[in-house]
Amino acid sequence: MAAAAVVEDPARHWVEQGGGLLLPSRWADSELKKISIDNDSDPNGGRCLGIRCLMWDRCQVPSEMTHETFGGRSQAGGCGWTALSKASLLRGAPDFLGGMPLLRHLPIKISEFLHKNHSDKFPSFLLPGCQVGLRLEQIDQLFEQIEMVGKDETVIVLHGGVMIGHKEYEGHQRVYAWSFPNKKFRDYNRHDAVFLRPEGVDSATFCPAADNVWYGRCLLVFSFIVRSDTNVRYRMKCVLISTLEEYICPQDDAAAGDWCQKAETLRLFELDPSLPRLHVMPITSILGKVPLVRAGNTGTIPHHMRGRKEQCFPGGKADSAPGKGDGSCLYFVNSWAMKWSQNP
Repeated sequence: MAAAAVVEDPARHWVEQGGGLLLPSRWADSELKKISIDNDSDPNGGRCLGIRCLMWDRCQVPSEMTHETFGGRSQAGGCGWTALSKASLLRGAPDFLGGMPLLRHLPIKISEFLHKNHSDKFPSFLLPGCQVGLRLEQIDQLFEQIEMVGKDETVIVLHGGVMIGHKEYEGHQRVYAWSFPNKKFRDYNRHDAVFLRPEGVDSATFCPAADNVWYGRCLLVFSFIVRSDTNVRYRMKCVLISTLEEYICPQDDAAAGDWCQKAETLRLFELDPSLPRLHVMPITSILGKVPLVRAGNTGTIPHHMRGRKEQCFPGGKADSAPGKGDGSCLYFVNSWAMKWSQNP
């Protein structure tokens, strides 16, 4: 893979010197610099994330979409670029490419995923209903059903991302997940933003809309093999998602709130990194990439909102001082990129 020139932080394109309101309709100027969908050196792929397809049309029938992992080699269990052991996961893989502390949560999240989506494969475990949490011994019991993929006790195979296609329409989107500090994609750690079919929703009947999908960042794409208690082996292809939450503060900026309503879009914020909301979901839950535009003058939750956390952005963090820019990242969803792209 050829190295690409380092580009300016894309967030800088959306800071107005005068401090005025920046709206997603400003994406057009930056989009003049077209970036190939398979050669997007900018971590956000331009203001439209390299999107060349009408995403809402493609995802209206989720069962018509196709999903495949990419990025791998034969040495990693035959399908990924590397594999990790359970012991390494529980320690956050500190000795692997700079580590990823959130991996410590992965065994629990995988067990919760198996409980919510595949409990029928483990009838002898007498698991509770999906709305009831698992006990510690049940978490361990489910995770023990994952088979080793190599001779070194590795259990989780890592992939570079997910390629999303369609059974009727041509073209595809690439969702990247390169999370390790010392393993970057063209000089960036990629955690692409996506919108997803929520947990527990049937893909055959779900009709996506801006207000009923989940939003999140793709932290990790991985696969594993699990054995049911009837000795049947299943390969699971999953994604670790950190959710993006809706920012509802009309009193913060009446102009922005009114514009969001008229444009049928919304603002999203990233949770405090120390308090993430993580979910393991099948890769088929991903409906597409979300084009985001940093909101406001700093692209973060402003300092003057610090007293309204519980009402407006629970789990987020406001700037520590006016203009500091150290609060939770704040974004507009670019509804133009999602609705007005070139073709289905």
